[in-house]
Amino acid sequence: MEGMLKVALAGVTGGLLCLILKKDTPALALAVTVAVVGLLSYWLLDAVEQVIGFMRNLSGLAGLEGGLFLPVIKCVGIAMVTRIAADLCRDARETAIASAVELAGTVISLFLTLPLFSALIKLVTSLI
Repeated sequence: MEGMLKVALAGVTGGLLCLILKKDTPALALAVTVAVVGLLSYWLLDAVEQVIGFMRNLSGLAGLEGGLFLPVIKCVGIAMVTRIAADLCRDARETAIASAVELAGTVISLFLTLPLFSALIKLVTSLI
């Protein structure tokens, strides 16, 4: 709860500061946005590490291979980074770059899930 209050306060303060700065210096407002996003992401690293540790433990209990679990975690991370980067590009009024970032995130996520598809095909063919 305390961590979320800190995140919310930093987010609202950064948002208000950006709102004030956008009128006169939009480039500085974008720099503040990037700084606030970076700070909030840094604060979340410990929580993300704990979630990954829990998921690895759960995967071990279920008897899943690490090679099947890791691509899922990577895809979630790619989705988060892609979303933030695309939103920052949209804030800078660069929608074409935002679309390219989203496309790259999608292609990289698909590439990372190829081992999952391969394992699924092997499972299905072994059942037939």
